[in-house]
Amino acid sequence: MSGPCDTLRSWQTEPLKGPVAGYALVTDPSGAKFALYQPGAFIGAGVLAEPGAMSWAEVNAPDGAAADAFYGTLFLYELQRVEGGLDYTVYQAGGEPVCGRLQMDEHWAGVPPHWMVYFDVADLDAATAKVTELGGEVPVPPFDSPYGRIAVIHHAGGGGFFSLRRPRG
Repeated sequence: MSGPCDTLRSWQTEPLKGPVAGYALVTDPSGAKFALYQPGAFIGAGVLAEPGAMSWAEVNAPDGAAADAFYGTLFLYELQRVEGGLDYTVYQAGGEPVCGRLQMDEHWAGVPPHWMVYFDVADLDAATAKVTELGGEVPVPPFDSPYGRIAVIHHAGGGGFFSLRRPRG
């Protein structure tokens, strides 16, 4: 993992080595934390974009241009700006979308920079009801977007920014 770690050092961001080889916890220049993982015996997610599995991730950062420069340089992403109301960039690898970046505006006052992970569910309304039943919170109730129906949840321990998504179709 020397390549990404060397790149991080050039941004004055030192990775914290994890408990196993091939893992590092990193904080980007805006303060958003994420992990680097180099697959070994466990290759990572084997299922994506189906109910119960992760489907998308995005960094929410106060300075979109700085985030684009950081992640674009670190992972050699191609940047695809999304036209429309939000300041949003899709990060691509080999022409395929892999994650995104949303610039935080005044609506995000008091919320620290973070990565948001989306999980697909078959029934978003039932899933958000279950979150509440289990002691979690739904600070952003289900709403329709061009990419499907989305809600933001916090787990029962009070932490995290996690979203549930029911894809279109």
